[in-house]
Amino acid sequence: SWMENTVLERAREAEQYIPEKYTTELKGIAAGSGIDYEHIMALNTLSDTADSFRSFFCTSVAVKRQDGKLIRSRSLEYNSISPSQSTSNILYIYQPSRGYAFASVSGPLNMGVGTAMNETGLNLGEHSIYKSSQYWKGIPNGILNRKILENAASVEEAGEILRKAPRSRPVMQMVTDTKKARIYEYDSEQIGYKDMDEGRLILTNYTHVLNIGAPYNCRRFSSASNFLNNHRGRIDVRKLVELNRNAYISRVDEFSEKFYSIHLAIFIPEALDFWIAVDPPPASRG
Repeated sequence: SWMENTVLERAREAEQYIPEKYTTELKGIAAGSGIDYEHIMALNTLSDTADSFRSFFCTSVAVKRQDGKLIRSRSLEYNSISPSQSTSNILYIYQPSRGYAFASVSGPLNMGVGTAMNETGLNLGEHSIYKSSQYWKGIPNGILNRKILENAASVEEAGEILRKAPRSRPVMQMVTDTKKARIYEYDSEQIGYKDMDEGRLILTNYTHVLNIGAPYNCRRFSSASNFLNNHRGRIDVRKLVELNRNAYISRVDEFSEKFYSIHLAIFIPEALDFWIAVDPPPASRG
């Protein structure tokens, strides 16, 4: 199809920005699966090269508990994917020969990272920026995230990797380590960040610092903020599960009956504990 050819062509352009160690791994996936390398490359760059992938909707919340330990959740929703296409979420455990080991939730044949935590407690969740521009001439975000997980142990180190990288599609990240949570917003030319305020941080699909994408308008943010206010000092894993089951957060919007919650992850970085909902959509609903 025209779209398939477009995605393949864009993947070829993106390939030149991918470090050799990762293209070697992609070739290994292709050889092991018997699937053409170009199609494996297209799959692993799809979130940057396919226009529809700007329609991912996510909600991330980070908060410090009464004991000072940081806890965070990250849900991933998508408004135009059928349930049959999104039932194959896999929990991967990576143990690279060089760099930090990490756990990642992703689809089959995908070596990139969208939701993950490494052995130092550093974790991240990628968010699309609503109505941002499309750009794929840089290291694909999933693979850039992979590089961060393997090489960073703090939110500052994650930021250094982002700053030095040839960045592609505009996205946001909520990155947390054992002590701190930070939102990074960036495109190919600029990068900004926002830290926790009063022991909490919330991210949806609108920028806080940079003027990228649509103007802010999000009931998911307000819903999460109200929940944290109503349960101040009492946030634990069960409360974050409750928050993510909220009708505003577990579906793309409150008016849609087609809510596709693909997965939900909750992390306690200091303890290296995590909880993952990878059921068929809606993963976190009910």
